[in-house]
Amino acid sequence: MTRSALQARSYRVLSEQLQRLRTPAERDHFMQGAHDALTWLVEGRSAPLTGRLNWPIHGHDVADERAVATALAHQESSPSQEYAAGVQHTLMWAQSADVPPPADVRKVGC
Repeated sequence: MTRSALQARSYRVLSEQLQRLRTPAERDHFMQGAHDALTWLVEGRSAPLTGRLNWPIHGHDVADERAVATALAHQESSPSQEYAAGVQHTLMWAQSADVPPPADVRKVGC
């Protein structure tokens, strides 16, 4: 991933968050979306919602994935609403938005 894709979160910080979400049994749909978004950013697998496989990941790739996540997260009838919300939150956090880290979301009640 290039530095342009993520304005302030370092690879190390993203990797630490991913490690905190490695236990599948503890993941709900939101946390699974967060895990998959971090896996995409850190390991370069396919994007969680669009399925794109670009490496390195650039800012426009993150913006595109976040736009899809935002649209799905706001569709009340969407079965993937919570998953998309996890992806959206994680990408916002990765781009330095003022939201808690994905692994801490349950702790703050978001």
